[in-house]
Amino acid sequence: MDSYDFNTGLHGVYGPADVSWSFRAPLPVPRSGPSAAYVGGRIVVFGGEATGKVFGTNEAYDPKTDTWEALAPMRVPRHGLHGATVAVIGDMIHVPGGGPVPGGSIQGAYHDAYTLG
Repeated sequence: MDSYDFNTGLHGVYGPADVSWSFRAPLPVPRSGPSAAYVGGRIVVFGGEATGKVFGTNEAYDPKTDTWEALAPMRVPRHGLHGATVAVIGDMIHVPGGGPVPGGSIQGAYHDAYTLG
């Protein structure tokens, strides 16, 4: 049985200098199964899922201002874009694959590419 008990907007930051964790502005849309990339001084979070829905939401976090900004959504909402499937090449973020429906039963051959301004 799938469980969405762990959807979260928590945003923890590890400080190696003082060997501790602290919390910053929470992710605006709590979810599970998103992916992220660091580019241009910002952390960009793509997609994800929650009970009965899949998100096309993309949001960028600016660590200097501790704020989130909504970005253009993915053409096809999807989740399961784990780590290695997101790549930063030059100034573009490539987001291939992912599932268009909740759960892990369907994966698609999708590919979005974004350039951040």
